Parts: sequence; structure tokens; C-alpha cells
Amino acid sequence: MSTLNRNLIFYNCTMAPVPATAGLVETACRNNTFVRVGGQYNETSGVDGSYALDRCSTTAMTVMSLSGEAHASNYERLIGDGFLLTWDQPPLPTFIRGKLTDPS
Repeated sequence: MSTLNRNLIFYNCTMAPVPATAGLVETACRNNTFVRVGGQYNETSGVDGSYALDRCSTTAMTVMSLSGEAHASNYERLIGDGFLLTWDQPPLPTFIRGKLTDPS
């Protein structure tokens, strides 16, 4: 996964969280569901530990932030834009004394 990816954290709460909770935006559902943008994808050991809120269940998805800054109020656009998957190309096979060798 690319370092451009961020965690988009969704909360389904039994009660509305404290209004001062940083970065929370109410979703279009308006039934005690909220969203916020977390850190880089896989930056922490888990979503529940660092983003947990009392009386809320939590789920996360990976989204891409090309500008380096994502805003929770744009959560629908962030979801629609997807995420960026990157990988390193495996080494090419080499020839040694007329034989093809496997680089792995």
C-alpha cells in the first residue's frame, strides 16, 4: 500500500460522542454515525486501539489522499476515489553459464 493512503474511520455510536472530539464529522445517515480521517494506512497497530471512542463500534477503510491532506467532510468522495496499491517489481531472472536461474 502507498504512503498516500489514509485510514478513514467510521463510528456507529449508541450516543453522540462529546462534540469536542477532534475531527469527527456526522455522516449523511445522521443516526449517531460519524467519520474522521486517521493517520497513514497501517501506521498504527490497529484501528480500535488508537481511534476507539466510548459507546461506539469502529470500522476503517483505506482511502487515498493525493494532496496529502484528507478531510472527513469529503468522506463520500474519498471512498469513491479508492486507494493506491503499489508494489516492487520482482527481480528479473539472470543467466549464469547458459542456465536460467530463479532470483527467489
